[in-house]
Amino acid sequence: MKSTVINTSKEMTAYSDFPPEPSMANFMHNSEMYRYLDSYADHHDLKKYINFNHKVLNIERTGDYKKTGHWKVTYENGVGNKDSQTFDGVLLCCGHHALPRMPTPWPGQDRFRGRGVKVNLAVHVAVAVPR
Repeated sequence: MKSTVINTSKEMTAYSDFPPEPSMANFMHNSEMYRYLDSYADHHDLKKYINFNHKVLNIERTGDYKKTGHWKVTYENGVGNKDSQTFDGVLLCCGHHALPRMPTPWPGQDRFRGRGVKVNLAVHVAVAVPR
């Protein structure tokens, strides 16, 4: 979302081994946050470990999870090929600043008569609360 600003200070958000640039706002705009993460990945040569433009299809514990702590991740790459790999850990990055998502239906949702707003689309939402 173009107007998103991170809701934690740059000092609390930053990695301890890579302080943000002093010129960055205390509460970084998403473009600054992107630049910070991109710089971090470049500085630590991490991009070679990242599979961009992949869709995760499934994440599950391996059969020997209790012993190894390993996870099996099944994914589809940018051209539609499916594969699985085993990892020591999994970090879920849901993209809540960019992609509209609505939660899965919950019991009683069909009875809700209010208006649902996808948080990342709520750029200029005004709420009137009766007294």
